[in-house]
Amino acid sequence: MNTTTTNTPKQGTSIDDALGQTELGGWIAKNKNSVLLAIVLIFLGIVIYGVQDHFQTKKYDSYSDSLFKVVEAKVKPFEDDKISAEDLVLAFNQEWKKTGDFDGAGPFVIKVSDALVAKRKYEAAYQILSESVVRLKNPTLNFFLTVRAAAVAEDLKKYEEAIVLLKKVLSNSGAYMQEKIYLDLGRLHLKKGEFEKAKAALNWVEENGKEAEFQKVSQLYLEEISDGEKVKSLPSETKEN
Repeated sequence: MNTTTTNTPKQGTSIDDALGQTELGGWIAKNKNSVLLAIVLIFLGIVIYGVQDHFQTKKYDSYSDSLFKVVEAKVKPFEDDKISAEDLVLAFNQEWKKTGDFDGAGPFVIKVSDALVAKRKYEAAYQILSESVVRLKNPTLNFFLTVRAAAVAEDLKKYEEAIVLLKKVLSNSGAYMQEKIYLDLGRLHLKKGEFEKAKAALNWVEENGKEAEFQKVSQLYLEEISDGEKVKSLPSETKEN
């Protein structure tokens, strides 16, 4: 008669003796303090991560709420000429400072800067947008803020600063709306009288662009540059006639 031997622990057998009946169990028995410590640390790590995530979410919710309140309280009165641009910017900056590099501030920056631009308060809008470009790191958000900052810089006739901002956008991988950016660079270089740089940017649109409207505009600018160069090359007597 065949009998099967099992490793069922006998009554009164210690846990260490029971664990010792298998290779893995024997290792655990010898190192149970380390194993228990590892289990405790893993558990604590999970708990700490959960707590940190909870409090970070609460913190960000608090930041959004505080920025929302100041924007709601100040933008409309500014639009209605009840407070000055300085009052709007001061109130927003005081609250924004508390949030540090919180990317969720981006939509509120856009709303405040748009309100300022609508009232032609370009300096104030440019100050806020320029700071946001430095502080907010989300790539997509940073792209749109940088492009807006460049547009306001152009309104202020700060053409070189606008060019630097647009080139910064192009240097980032995955830049959006490249045709529009190169077209803007061409315009800005043209305003500065930098015809060769303008032609290089506009030719990029001609050679790489896919939007017919952008290509059409770039052609018009290139024709304008070409006509200007032809006039410069004419003898002085011909120009006077």
